[in-house]
Amino acid sequence: MLNISLLCADLMSDWLVNAVPIIRDILLILIGITALIIIISVLFQTSSGGDATAITGGSETYYSQNKGTSIEDKLNRITKICSIIMVCLVVVYFVIRLSFPESFEI
Repeated sequence: MLNISLLCADLMSDWLVNAVPIIRDILLILIGITALIIIISVLFQTSSGGDATAITGGSETYYSQNKGTSIEDKLNRITKICSIIMVCLVVVYFVIRLSFPESFEI
């Protein structure tokens, strides 16, 4: 059975193999930063209150008409963008981890 990670390690230059721990640390820091941004942006968001309008008979308000420029919409957009970035970073992290398992040993 052919071990792909050993074959890749033989073909790649030494600088890439030596750079994997640095890349790993940078990815972990970026994942932590995006996680903090997601947590903060979710905490600052207000609840949608969809059920409250059914009880009170809510009507069109200035807020609902200008939803695209509100702070809540910006926080929602930040949450979505950071979530996508975080998923991409985690995928890259695990691809690197599977490609270079010897760099992730404790």
